[in-house]
Amino acid sequence: MFLRLSTKLLNISIASLCRAKQLEKAEAAIIDGIRLGVLPDVVTYNTLITGYCQFVGFDAGYCVIHRMKEAGINPDVVTYNSLMAGHKAAIIIQLS
Repeated sequence: MFLRLSTKLLNISIASLCRAKQLEKAEAAIIDGIRLGVLPDVVTYNTLITGYCQFVGFDAGYCVIHRMKEAGINPDVVTYNSLMAGHKAAIIIQLS
């Protein structure tokens, strides 16, 4: 049985890589997906933003939003919730 690569499968892979703190591999998977004709969607970028906010920092997550907009994908409520959670975590760390 063969699985056809789809955006849904790409998103599952990105989520797994982000949870494993493999953000560079997640980025590479997105690039590979694009080469194979699988375009990232808002879920793809939201997953990446969450990973960057959790493991790198708010600024890195915010940079992904710029790339998202450049790709013609509009942020949604989940996008901004992920950023707010990342910003909140950064503030808590600074206050500690």
